[in-house]
Amino acid sequence: MVERGWRSITKQSEGKTSDSGHWMDQAKCKDWDFKKNGDPFFPVSSDEKAAADALAVCADCPVILACQEYSMDKEITRQHGVFGGTIPKARISHARRTSRKRRQAQEAQS
Repeated sequence: MVERGWRSITKQSEGKTSDSGHWMDQAKCKDWDFKKNGDPFFPVSSDEKAAADALAVCADCPVILACQEYSMDKEITRQHGVFGGTIPKARISHARRTSRKRRQAQEAQS
């Protein structure tokens, strides 16, 4: 099995994987031709219009949920790029809602 690094969306991974069962190996974006098509996964603007090409790639990706989970795991991936069919604004909003709900649940138990 060949060990390789990841480009664009998958380059945020810490290090490399040689595990063919790893979700990133099944990601639709892994075969994206960056030389030919550029990098839509990290657009200049973080709005949906700028991210349209990446969102289209993500739309029918078989590992979209794993990618979304990955994007929420680290602050840097939460704030930058398109992951799992989501833009940073959506992920940050989700993180805030989740944090607020967790705090409210803890306060209710106290």
